[in-house]
Amino acid sequence: MSNPDIMKYMDRLKKLQKKVTAQ
Repeated sequence: MSNPDIMKYMDRLKKLQKKVTAQ
């Protein structure tokens, strides 16, 4: 599960969550 693509996807999700909670 150390796929670079998965890491990028997870990072993107975290950033999106921060945006949603910040609003």
